[in-house]
Amino acid sequence: MRKLKLLWLAVLLLATQPLWAQPREVTGKITDEKGTPIAGVTVQEKNTRNGTSTDANGMFHL
Repeated sequence: MRKLKLLWLAVLLLATQPLWAQPREVTGKITDEKGTPIAGVTVQEKNTRNGTSTDANGMFHL
């Protein structure tokens, strides 16, 4: 009976694992030292190929 409970626990943990990896949004604004937005800056997530460029207002969304 104990082995059956452990088996069910393992199945439940493995079945719910994809739920733990929720996608996250990263947004922000790139500005210079004076606070002026910078357009066309490339923003890339570290150690990935995920990237984007800032818009005319310096805003980005990953």
